[in-house]
Amino acid sequence: MHRDLKPDNVLLTDDHVVIADFGIAHVSDAAMRLTHTGTVIGTPAYMAPEQLEGKPPTPATDLWSLGATMCTALEGRPPFTADTFSALCVAIVMQEPPVPERAGPLAPVMAALLAKELDRRASAGQALAALEAVDRGEAP
Repeated sequence: MHRDLKPDNVLLTDDHVVIADFGIAHVSDAAMRLTHTGTVIGTPAYMAPEQLEGKPPTPATDLWSLGATMCTALEGRPPFTADTFSALCVAIVMQEPPVPERAGPLAPVMAALLAKELDRRASAGQALAALEAVDRGEAP
């Protein structure tokens, strides 16, 4: 798990995508237990709803962050914005993401990654298959 996937941590080369800055991922569980209650570790605009509700991160939280990162790349903004941290958290947990305007064939993939319910969120395998389908010019 990365735990802080966001546009700043995604590097593009001519033919590769590189995920950088695994600093938070290396924090041990013991250190996590020693943090103060209410401390946020990560970038709130890219944190999954369950993280903001205080649940432990899982691979699914990174997939939500991937969807939020895709939204920023495709739509020019993260899926949720607000004037305050509290308002941002409420929006991420309670509101549905806006309907994409520029995502084209990637919109269904992004929506599947941004599903709030874990049982509806795309798995890594499902996301990869959908992205490969889009790359081949097929509908995901």
